[in-house]
Amino acid sequence: MRQKPRALTLVLNPNARKPRLKPPSLAQLKKALGPNSRIHVTRNLEELDRLMQTWRNEEETVCFYGGDGSIARGLTSLIWHKGESYQLPPVLAVRAGTINMLCSMLGFREKIDRTLERWNRQELNTLRQIPLLKVEVENKKPQYGFIFSWGIGYRVLREYYARREIPDAIDGLAVLANTFFRACMPNASHIPMFKGFDLKLVIDGKAVPTEPLRSLAMGTISRLSLGLRPFAPEPILPGGFHLAANSMPVGRVALHAPTLLFQIGDQRKLARKMSRELISATGVREVRCELSEGFTMDGEMFEMPARARIKITAGPVVRFWTTSQM
Repeated sequence: MRQKPRALTLVLNPNARKPRLKPPSLAQLKKALGPNSRIHVTRNLEELDRLMQTWRNEEETVCFYGGDGSIARGLTSLIWHKGESYQLPPVLAVRAGTINMLCSMLGFREKIDRTLERWNRQELNTLRQIPLLKVEVENKKPQYGFIFSWGIGYRVLREYYARREIPDAIDGLAVLANTFFRACMPNASHIPMFKGFDLKLVIDGKAVPTEPLRSLAMGTISRLSLGLRPFAPEPILPGGFHLAANSMPVGRVALHAPTLLFQIGDQRKLARKMSRELISATGVREVRCELSEGFTMDGEMFEMPARARIKITAGPVVRFWTTSQM
């Protein structure tokens, strides 16, 4: 018996990496999506906001044709207009942006055409729940996403985007290699890339004394781009998120890189030995700190013109289509 095609709305971000390199044919996309589909091209955040404001169906799948940043921006806009108690629609993630961490985690390593083909065949038959982070900067609307990064992570990504108009994986590897080279220099701790700051960090209501921090990362997914796994090896459950903060001398970070960056071992064991230099926490519910520099959310850059207080909490849960084998 032939199954009824499922409804899907595709929101195309023409500014994302894949659409900019090779603009898709809307006619071909419509054909690939099937009869119960709609396509909206949102050329800027204002157009995205207008579309999300009129969203009505909590069960109609939405596909943000872009990378992780497009998904986070779309969900943020939807929550702004509908509120956190609104059940977010199921999301179909596709590899179309500069950063595609969600696709990698969900098992989508193929091109978008193949993902849409699997969707139409209803091979993607399981909804996986992934919680959002909620990031509140004083006097600004909250932003929602899955990975927050400040410090070295923010500065590395800034260099990556500065390499050329549309950077790729080779650019990413080049920036990482250059960062590692600078980390091995005798005066590495005095290089701007590795500068530390006192963030006045408070985790779940408890002030955490540390040396000036060089990096701070929080997330609800464990695997980042280029295979990085910066959190402790423990499942991330709704209502909480994982955190990793580091003020270790740069040379020592390089020495412990397998554990700190790739989950080869448990970084919580290191943190117990050097509590003022390394923080590794799981199931965190709230973080407060002060930032005088920008941060990233899912690869999107957020600038901070002046020092500001910031609060990070667990946000609503998002349902993503995947396969029952995941």
